[in-house]
Amino acid sequence: MQTSISVLRNCKNIRPSKLYLLPIFRCYGDKIRDKGLAEENVHFLKMQQRDQLKQLRRKILKQRENLGKQMKKLEQKIEKIELEKREEDKQVKNQTKKNSKQLD
Repeated sequence: MQTSISVLRNCKNIRPSKLYLLPIFRCYGDKIRDKGLAEENVHFLKMQQRDQLKQLRRKILKQRENLGKQMKKLEQKIEKIELEKREEDKQVKNQTKKNSKQLD
């Protein structure tokens, strides 16, 4: 009987105490918390990057639309100038014909 009591006491002494395990649990707890914070930061950065990409896409689309409008305006101006030039050429031809008929 006495040996069993001494064995129990020795087992109790061999078993780690709560005070010994507390820093280990804190260390693992800190690691788990840090890992969670890192994952949260990565998630936040991904969301921020998506928002930036959306804004850039909108900006590019807006610029593309503006360029399209400006190109249409320039095309209209070019057509208008070409029409005016044709009319001037017609008038010059008509005047030269009149002048040549008058000389004959």
